[in-house]
Amino acid sequence: MNLLLEEIYLKINCALLISFALLLETILNSNSAVAETVYNTPSKNESGDLIFKFRNSDGVLSFSDRQPRGTTRYELLKFDCYACQQNNRTNFSTTPLELVKYRTETKQAAKQNNLPEALIRAVIHAESNFKATALSSKGAQGLMQLMPTTAQELGVTNPNNTSENIAGGSQYLAQQLARFNNNERLALAAYNAGPTTVERHKGVPPYPETQRYIERVLTLKSRYEKAL
Repeated sequence: MNLLLEEIYLKINCALLISFALLLETILNSNSAVAETVYNTPSKNESGDLIFKFRNSDGVLSFSDRQPRGTTRYELLKFDCYACQQNNRTNFSTTPLELVKYRTETKQAAKQNNLPEALIRAVIHAESNFKATALSSKGAQGLMQLMPTTAQELGVTNPNNTSENIAGGSQYLAQQLARFNNNERLALAAYNAGPTTVERHKGVPPYPETQRYIERVLTLKSRYEKAL
């Protein structure tokens, strides 16, 4: 009798848990969910590259694949190379430059690696838009979006530490410039797609993401050179 009661009890609990899970899923997927708004655009690609979490003008918790206007108070939940994506409508010829954050670090990295500070800041802008905790779906971390293996090879123990990340990313960028005879386009292609990919294609690989990345970084670099 006790075994029978225990079996009935377990079945009831399982049924309750399943019902609760279904109810929760319904609430989360409902278009009328309380205090949550999701903004989508038709051009959003399948990988879900940019997801912004913020509160709109009515104070409603919102999620969007577009950077919210009128506020800098937002959180990036998923971030894959800010300047690479086709659905990023930012005009890199006019978007505001970041001239204050991490200046000490970028100056020092530029001096140590014999790099233009404008190039370092352009890469940071392109990779993470100066979000120190940016994390891509592929695992790239921090301001200069270092992959774990690359970070380890560069001696970066904490990719979320801004000083370490900038030092490591700048060192890696300098390595690519040396590898490709100071050709900035090839070095940036290598930073984005990997040096062996550039060597295999004997030039900039035919990847739209990489080609967009190069053009946008160089646009930003030119602007930072004039502004710094």
